[in-house]
Amino acid sequence: MSAPMTSCLSRTRPFVCGFLCLFLIWFKAYAVDPISWQLPPQDISVADQPLMRDNFDMNNLGQAAVIYRDNVSPNDIKIAIKDKGGAWMQTLPAGNTTSTSMSLNIGINNQGNLLAVWSKSNDLYYATANFDDLMLGGSWTITPVTITGSINVIQSFDFNNAGEAIIFRSPPGTPHVFNGTSWDNTDNAITFGTAHRPTAAINNSGQIIAIWADGDTGPLRYRTRTVGGSWSAEETLTSANISTSSQTLSLNNSGQAVASWVDDTSGNMRIATFTFGDASWTVLSEASTVNKYSVRALINDNGRIASSWYDGSDLQARTGPFATPLANGTQLSTKFGYVGALRDDGIAVFVLTTSAPGTGYGVTYGRISAVTFDASDLSFSAETLLSVVDVEVFFSKTFFFKAATNNRGDWLVLWMRNSDQMLKTSYSSPTILSVSGKQITARYATCKEHINCLYLSVSTNENLSFFRIYRDDHLIGTFGVSEVLEFDDRERKKELPHRYTIEAINQGGSVCATTTFVFP
Repeated sequence: MSAPMTSCLSRTRPFVCGFLCLFLIWFKAYAVDPISWQLPPQDISVADQPLMRDNFDMNNLGQAAVIYRDNVSPNDIKIAIKDKGGAWMQTLPAGNTTSTSMSLNIGINNQGNLLAVWSKSNDLYYATANFDDLMLGGSWTITPVTITGSINVIQSFDFNNAGEAIIFRSPPGTPHVFNGTSWDNTDNAITFGTAHRPTAAINNSGQIIAIWADGDTGPLRYRTRTVGGSWSAEETLTSANISTSSQTLSLNNSGQAVASWVDDTSGNMRIATFTFGDASWTVLSEASTVNKYSVRALINDNGRIASSWYDGSDLQARTGPFATPLANGTQLSTKFGYVGALRDDGIAVFVLTTSAPGTGYGVTYGRISAVTFDASDLSFSAETLLSVVDVEVFFSKTFFFKAATNNRGDWLVLWMRNSDQMLKTSYSSPTILSVSGKQITARYATCKEHINCLYLSVSTNENLSFFRIYRDDHLIGTFGVSEVLEFDDRERKKELPHRYTIEAINQGGSVCATTTFVFP
């Protein structure tokens, strides 16, 4: 039920006539805000765990989680969660479990279910919980799992909406699949070579792809499987040697995948695409790069790919459809960083730093900033400085800052301040700011009617498609995007409060902003 775009003051009920009196109750207006980062950043906790691998995640509801080792109580594992726009909350008390491992991993799916995985004394530990339960004072269920062979480092972790997961540990290179209730311990019989820096991904259909370097510099190998199936035979993705630890992998829910790496001979970045079930990967032409740390490629559920690399002076950004992922491009002059996250509507966030990594092991310091990138017109937003002091941006070839996004339009960037090892975050969301309107009491000759007239003032945002409005959790109308919008909720009782919820829907069909208010 969509309201016509005419003034509430000009309408009368069609079945009555007579003298009309109007009594108005006003309330405040709303608009959809373009992206703006939360500054100053939020603190989480003091930590001694660098931000490595998969210890940070956010779902489509705007719920986020991070796992880390506490610096006050050494080796105590901590988990913090936050709701959209809220503050971080500790959920795993000190002393609940300890580990000296740096292999801490966590995921949160769109049902709000969390899975945390870490290693301790060569055993695998995992913890499960539900986000809403934790917010209401619930607790984690922590379970140890004896895995054949020792666990040194969990190199890769991924978690899907069905509650299934994949980890890849090394050495030796061995994956293990979680079916939602238990871990598969049979993969020790599968040969994955030395599996240097293995990377695996799982989608919501339970399709799994694993890639790894057979030795420090390759060749690059791969296998596939489903959660309930077995691994395919080992195949070669590229026979050329690769630069150590340069490979990345991204998999969407249609089974399309993109991998990136740096060729060890030419030093150039390579991108390859693959569809689950295909016989081989399609390796695309090279692009010049002088630093492997900026090489990234991500794919969204619409088959759009966004990639990044550093060419020696500028950060290059490329985007395109699955068939031609490098079709279009632009650059950020004199910037270093990488594409950190990609939404289904083609908007990506690039996390930047003032410093490129040094050579070998050690810490590199710099400041962190963020820009968003629109794949439709290759435009970058204005750069926002997130850390006003130098922080640890690299250690031992690993980024110390991470980014996450969702199809709601939330962004989250996480880093660790070097002066006191404080984990810090900055958050952004296209929030609905306010609503304006009035309640009209229309008196006629023989009757009267109370009408709640809602006026919606929307700022320019080309990614918005339409809005939905709910009264007391019941959908009562939809309306498109324009400069002035209005919705009339008729036959209300005078001054009887109702809870209205307005959802902003983006071009990809996802809810990107929500506001709830009580009126009158």
